[in-house]
Amino acid sequence: LFRSLSEPAPHQRVFAALLQFVKRDAATGQWRIQQMPKHRQLADQAGVEETVTAEAVATLIQDGIAERDYPGMVINDISQLNKLAG
Repeated sequence: LFRSLSEPAPHQRVFAALLQFVKRDAATGQWRIQQMPKHRQLADQAGVEETVTAEAVATLIQDGIAERDYPGMVINDISQLNKLAG
């Protein structure tokens, strides 16, 4: 199966879905997701498998772009997340 060049890659679709949850914290100025959505919800939104969602989120954390801050997530590099989302 080949995907067209115009179709975003699975991780890219997850990053784009995640961006919909990012808000700027008025008190700290940090970009954050107040309440991290379930992997299932993100997967449904992005049209990917749940494992792809888990991998994409793990990649953001490993690369230091984001860090978990239960129950949410802090986005350390919003411009990089925007680039990854395409």
